[in-house]
Amino acid sequence: MKKLYITGIFCALISTIHAQYVGDALRFSESFNGGTARSVSMGGAFGALGGDFGALSSNPAGLGVYRMSEFTLSPSFYKGDVTSRYFGTSSSDYKYDFNLNNLGVVFNNTSKKESGLISTSFAIGFNRLNNFNNYYLIQGQNEYNSIGDYFLDNAYDNIGPLNPDDLDPFYERLAFDAYIIDTLSDGSGDYFTEVPLPIDQVKTLETSGGVKEWSFSFGGNYNHTLFFGATFGLRKLRYEEIAHHKEYDNSDMWVDYGQTLDVRGTGYNFKLGVIYKPIQMLRIGLAYHSPTAYYIEEEYYSTMQSIYVNYTVYPTDYYGDKLDVGINEYKLITPFKLVASAGLVLMDNLILSAEYEFTDYSTMRLRSRDIENDFTNANNEIRSAYQATSNIKGGAEFRLGNISLRAGMGYYGSPYKSDQMNSNADYMNYNAGIGFRDKKVFLDLAYSYLAYNENYILYDYDNINEVPKANLDISKQKIIATVGFRF
Repeated sequence: MKKLYITGIFCALISTIHAQYVGDALRFSESFNGGTARSVSMGGAFGALGGDFGALSSNPAGLGVYRMSEFTLSPSFYKGDVTSRYFGTSSSDYKYDFNLNNLGVVFNNTSKKESGLISTSFAIGFNRLNNFNNYYLIQGQNEYNSIGDYFLDNAYDNIGPLNPDDLDPFYERLAFDAYIIDTLSDGSGDYFTEVPLPIDQVKTLETSGGVKEWSFSFGGNYNHTLFFGATFGLRKLRYEEIAHHKEYDNSDMWVDYGQTLDVRGTGYNFKLGVIYKPIQMLRIGLAYHSPTAYYIEEEYYSTMQSIYVNYTVYPTDYYGDKLDVGINEYKLITPFKLVASAGLVLMDNLILSAEYEFTDYSTMRLRSRDIENDFTNANNEIRSAYQATSNIKGGAEFRLGNISLRAGMGYYGSPYKSDQMNSNADYMNYNAGIGFRDKKVFLDLAYSYLAYNENYILYDYDNINEVPKANLDISKQKIIATVGFRF
């Protein structure tokens, strides 16, 4: 039997393997207000208006509104802020990021006819739909349990204690080798931990990456009344996570456990849309977004450093040989989306727009060809945890000659069912912007603020009243500048 004199651990942990994939399915399925500065500043409510590359992510029929060819480029500055509250302690941190929010070109062909098929357009480019850059700092004193209790619980299966050689090499086996958990000397094989309580805990989580969608779109204008469009979408997904959980007593850290996760994916979808203009001032839009079929590969690795034994523990196989990174390949099917929109053009200087999105997150599905990685339980968790949601967006633009003033808002309903911990995790999006336009050149500037609140569990625990849960206030701010040329 090993002696245990350490008092804590350093750990990055997703509560269970299934919970990891269930959470990732939602993370990679959500999309928010993105694209050009003009569409962002109006809350993304551009589905019935068209004539803007950012609108192609909502309704490809907006391509039929174009009268000229166009090139757009939209660099952006991003800041993510997170404030946490954990066992009475408040902490905050932030992260910056620079990226391209949009890049696109539209080729327009307008005929001289005034009836029938008036014009057609083809477009290629991308809009950024999500940004994962954030830095989380969570700290406080836990008097109920330690991460050692989590490892202890997972050292058992339905029959009894697992043999140490059968423990997960990326989780419980590291805790065993680092003297976090041990077996009793009575020969029963039972495990124990001597991490004292209360224990000071610090969790840091740095995430990066995002989702951008390349659009290959075709649209047309029929009789200046019906606009139509279709898009083949190619989504590129990247998500990186570096997590640390520290536990110490009397300010002496004893053990560090770290985990890294690198996810890359490619997804395919299509979109169909129409815009109908019954009268000059009114436009009505409708679009269908197919599910995105992602093909995903992830790499993960864990290490644990015990100050007590003064060495770093790495994952090993049954024979004690050091393992390389863990690799998993799987498929994710995201929900479909329906988008209804309306726009009013008043007095040639005022535009009002609204948009409604419907999507059902309970229809997300995980697939794998690996028999050992069956996602049946994870898919059952998706059905029980998530629900259909409604997203509502609105925007306005007021023109003063070549200058336009814009504002918009968006509400994104919580994807969690009412009995879930984050059932009230709604998103609010506030936007404003200004633009300059003449016949050949336009410059736009937008500011976007997305805010939401969620609860975060550092690690799973059997007693629901003692789960180490942090409350997070999260905000994402963007400043986007678009420069465009018509030709």
